[in-house]
Amino acid sequence: DYMASRNEEAIKQFRTAPGVGDELDGTVHSIVSFGAFIDVADDVQGLLHESDWMNPPEMGAQVRVRISAVDKEAARMSLVPD
Repeated sequence: DYMASRNEEAIKQFRTAPGVGDELDGTVHSIVSFGAFIDVADDVQGLLHESDWMNPPEMGAQVRVRISAVDKEAARMSLVPD
């Protein structure tokens, strides 16, 4: 189905994504109690943990981040402000 193939493509794209230390421009997708999810590519988000920012970003804000950790098997990316 369409959503499954889209999800598979996003995971494939994630697994070939930039690595630890790389800088990316992104958009704040959502803010949760423990941080903010940042869109860094089509259907790819990373987590900017609340302990890593001095001032919380606003929804929709453009941010510059650096990848601090990647778990390609779980399709997770941790980000820090750049």
